[in-house]
Amino acid sequence: MTLQHFVRKTCADRLRTMRLIKLTKPAFGLFGWGAAVLITLLMPGKEAMAQATTFLATGVVQTYTIPAGAGGVRIQAAGGGGGGGGSDASGNGFTGAGGSGANGALASATFFGAPGTVLSVYVGAGGGAGFTSNFGRTCTNSAGAGGIAGGSGGFAGGSGAAAGCSGYSGGGGGGGAASVIRDASNTIVLIAGSGGGGQGGSWQSAPNTTVQSSTQGVLGSASVGGNGLPPAAADGGGGGGGGGGCAGGSSGDSHLDLSGNANGNPAGPGGSCPNSALVTNFSIVPGGGGGGGTGAPGDPSTTSNGGKAGGNGSVTVTPLFPALSLTKSQPVAALAVGANSIYTLTVTNSSTTPAFTARLVDQLPTSLAY
Repeated sequence: MTLQHFVRKTCADRLRTMRLIKLTKPAFGLFGWGAAVLITLLMPGKEAMAQATTFLATGVVQTYTIPAGAGGVRIQAAGGGGGGGGSDASGNGFTGAGGSGANGALASATFFGAPGTVLSVYVGAGGGAGFTSNFGRTCTNSAGAGGIAGGSGGFAGGSGAAAGCSGYSGGGGGGGAASVIRDASNTIVLIAGSGGGGQGGSWQSAPNTTVQSSTQGVLGSASVGGNGLPPAAADGGGGGGGGGGCAGGSSGDSHLDLSGNANGNPAGPGGSCPNSALVTNFSIVPGGGGGGGTGAPGDPSTTSNGGKAGGNGSVTVTPLFPALSLTKSQPVAALAVGANSIYTLTVTNSSTTPAFTARLVDQLPTSLAY
């Protein structure tokens, strides 16, 4: 007959099964005489081991299904980078340049789930570049667009602000979008924050410096990034858009066309956060996500005075498998007809990954009864 067990043990845990068997007829070679009971530990799906899947920014939700035999996944999510700001067309060397966008964060965590569990993946795009309000563009279309979320369950970046319409300052870069993973019930599993957009350039002062996404936020505060602030005066660069995340990054201040410190605060990056009820081993690599786009150089001879768009985010999912081993205690060496013997089967999982679908099959010879 066959004994089957459903195994769900974790690190250093053991499943023990004691068997009471009886010899029903003579069987030379049984146990101590050389023959053995056929015991098999079945772990389906091993062919999928260590095959990582990487998702890129598409603007729509994507899905991942935990494969057969796996007991969870390791998730690495990168938020989008902020776009660079446009420069001031008047030049003036470095001080006319647009500010560079900030990098997104790389957030990682472990999620345990049974085979067939579906995760929704929203990969955040990088923020759009700001442009100079000259050379074919005007102040009204100089701002960089916010990074697009990977579907309605994501968190987009804030848009940059347009340059002032008196003079030729730069528009602010858009903030990057966060990368988000949700489970089948639409609950957030993990968020990787994104970078804020660079400030638009202004003639008489340098742009402010954006800050890479590096902080851990609170799950309930997840939001889109704030839109950049337009210049209060007629001439000046637009503020960068904040990055999406938890919480979404703050709006960047405008860059007035004044001497001295006229650049205010940079656009804020979006934070990263785990759902601590669903994941373990959370970590953040500051600035390890999509790269921030460089600001446009302050060079009046350049007619393409737009910054560079921020780098897109990504999500990589790697399946995790249990590490199972099987041992059997020695039964009575010589068993007479009608006599009983007891032996123990022990299954050990030496990994931290649960074994949701493993089966222990104990096939006895026909001469034994259980």
